[in-house]
Amino acid sequence: MDLDGVGRDNDWTRFKRFAIVCLVTVGILVMLGVLYRSIMVAIVASSIIAYIFDPMVDRLCRRFPVERKTLVGILVLIVVLTFVVCAVLVVPFIYEELMSILARVPNAIGYLEKIMVPVLDWLKQARIFPEETIEAGFRRLNLLQNMSSASQTVQEIFLRTPVLIEAAFNLIMVPLITYLLLAGKENLSRLVKRWTPEDTHILISVFLHRVDVVLRSVVKGQFLIACVLGCLYMAGFNLIGVPSGIAIGAVAGLCRLVPYLDVVVGIGLSSVVVLTQGTGVSVFVAVLGVVAVVQSIDGMIITPRIIGDRSGLHPIVVIASVFAFGSWFGLLGVLLAVPIVAASVVAAQTCLPYVKQSPFYQIKSASSPRPELVQSSEQN
Repeated sequence: MDLDGVGRDNDWTRFKRFAIVCLVTVGILVMLGVLYRSIMVAIVASSIIAYIFDPMVDRLCRRFPVERKTLVGILVLIVVLTFVVCAVLVVPFIYEELMSILARVPNAIGYLEKIMVPVLDWLKQARIFPEETIEAGFRRLNLLQNMSSASQTVQEIFLRTPVLIEAAFNLIMVPLITYLLLAGKENLSRLVKRWTPEDTHILISVFLHRVDVVLRSVVKGQFLIACVLGCLYMAGFNLIGVPSGIAIGAVAGLCRLVPYLDVVVGIGLSSVVVLTQGTGVSVFVAVLGVVAVVQSIDGMIITPRIIGDRSGLHPIVVIASVFAFGSWFGLLGVLLAVPIVAASVVAAQTCLPYVKQSPFYQIKSASSPRPELVQSSEQN
């Protein structure tokens, strides 16, 4: 999508109005976020879901002579019923398996501590490292074991907090808000055109198109890749006989939404099970093999087919943004990290050509050297 040809002065004037529209929009969104902060997780999650499924809804609307609201209502109902069935049959099993694995973390660290004792004695005798450094590392391992014992009470703490009521309300609001966003897409478009200056519509279209290109690879692509890799992890771990392999594979696949986090989570949870179940080193080696095979399939087949050459955010930027926003705003920050960073990057790319045409860049200083003087000095 290209910009139509207009003069520099008109471009800069139009860009200033576009910047005002963006600032006002951000201010309104922040104000609404403060007012509706109790359901912001549901609003953001619904927006992401609506964004992912909007192309499919558009295709179905073109193919079937059904009103958009009716079609969206049917799709939302089907998705909700599917989610309820999964929540009743699959989620409790995965949750219990995951809690069981977390409860084994102290035993796994204790077993690892027993294995490390001869190694630490050998290091002390060989004097490769100072004895104080070795003892400090050993104390840190004990501290980690004490901290990991808190994983046994995660379920109790969650059930006893009033946050559960708020989480349940947000969960109920997700399908309702998703329906409103998908069914009212045309109304939202008309609202934007009605309340924004007409000459800024092309800039808004260019901006939204570029944001969509970035998010299409980061959000839609990562979501599909996470689903595929989750199935591969579950099949691989179950095939090699890892206890709770299905739960570990499902959690690892979900963590693929953050690049490379699936590798850390998959190997970490599998290590806990291997250390506590006494399955032997061969199973752990097989786990590493499954992770390596899945990552190879992802790099050679899955990611190129789903994302391809579409430009997106660098994986390091995604990882840093998710953890940084999550540390500040919790789950809401995790959901907003990628869209906000993507919009910021696209905003900078969109604004740069217009800023270059601003008086700040175009004005020439009276004291600047003349071109002929510069040429003569270069020749000398």
